[in-house]
Amino acid sequence: MLSIIQSAMERLRPSRDTGKTPEATPKGKEDGRSIEKRFYEEMVAYFRDLVVKRSVGKRMVFHMGYVVWLEPSDYHVLRDELIVIVPEVIEAFYDVLRECQKDYPKCTPGSTEWTIQISPTDIVLPEGGKNDLDEIIKLEKGQFIISSTFHSLKLSQSNVQQQPNVTLSFRPVNSDLTKDLNVNRELLVGLEARADAFIQKFDYVKAGLTANPDQVYSIHGYGTLKYSDKNGDAIYTIRDKEFFVSGPSDERVQSNVLVLPDSGVVKEHLAFRYDDGKDCFYVSAVGETILNERPVMLSRPGELVWHKVSKHASFLLAGGVGLEFDQTTA
Repeated sequence: MLSIIQSAMERLRPSRDTGKTPEATPKGKEDGRSIEKRFYEEMVAYFRDLVVKRSVGKRMVFHMGYVVWLEPSDYHVLRDELIVIVPEVIEAFYDVLRECQKDYPKCTPGSTEWTIQISPTDIVLPEGGKNDLDEIIKLEKGQFIISSTFHSLKLSQSNVQQQPNVTLSFRPVNSDLTKDLNVNRELLVGLEARADAFIQKFDYVKAGLTANPDQVYSIHGYGTLKYSDKNGDAIYTIRDKEFFVSGPSDERVQSNVLVLPDSGVVKEHLAFRYDDGKDCFYVSAVGETILNERPVMLSRPGELVWHKVSKHASFLLAGGVGLEFDQTTA
């Protein structure tokens, strides 16, 4: 059986301007567009097609995480220029969003940032991998494969993310069809290490939207705490205005309690609360804590000491457990 990539090679992808399937390039006649223009136009065509095909009712649906594979020599031509080309691609995405709002006025991004990873196809994949992506080993010059996912590739809807699979929507070369495929995130991490990754915060103004902090927080959470455990890196998504970082003696299983297995972390080691008026978090600590490289004064029963937390902050608990705090911003 042919792979999804091989079987799709014979089909053609829609053009940027019309969304219709273009005529095949006659044999022996090359496409006169530069690889820069082709990359830009194919990315925008893909994005426009996603919005049209995926949006429902009045809700606009669009993807914010992308992985693009290029033929190696094309990748090396583009590599130094990607830093200026990718922002232009994202600018065009905003143009599409504004154009489509007349048909789909409900427009809420699935993530707070765009992520685009670009890689040549001569990457070395893990041996013994059982993944359809193992079959992406060769592209002809001028061809590339685009894939995408609704969320930024760094985010997850669950409260704790532990290297899950990611569902990507693939459009193989020369195809006007997309196919969903589950991809192990470890493979994407490998791609990111070998290729160029671009991250850009979603701009509500450019999208023609009014950023409502309450709406943003309800969709994306108030922020994240990144930490490491025996299974590797993990991310806790903050979905409550008050939450706790606690030790193994805390047996509560609920969204506003992050239990760390380290015995040096005590019950309710950290307590966080959100201040609506100042749009920031405050933290109190009952166990040994260093905040942004400075020891914090500890709270005692009836004598809570609150410390303002910056939008990005680092914590060190009990001398060995590290946390990275990032607050969501609209």
